[in-house]
Amino acid sequence: MVTRCFTLRENTEWAETLTEGRNRLIGLDEEQMVEAMSSLALDAAPQVRTFGSVGVSARVVHAIDLYRR
Repeated sequence: MVTRCFTLRENTEWAETLTEGRNRLIGLDEEQMVEAMSSLALDAAPQVRTFGSVGVSARVVHAIDLYRR
């Protein structure tokens, strides 16, 4: 599941979330906050896994464990 996000700042370190459409910079403007929340459509959030699939760390630990044997 991908979470839709509104960032209440003027910038973000996670630019890829903006280009993928999962995040929107709102800033601290109250009107933009209200508009963003009223147009919220959770079903429209793209299903993208930018940072890999779930469970990758467990598979890496397993691979290291096998290698050490």
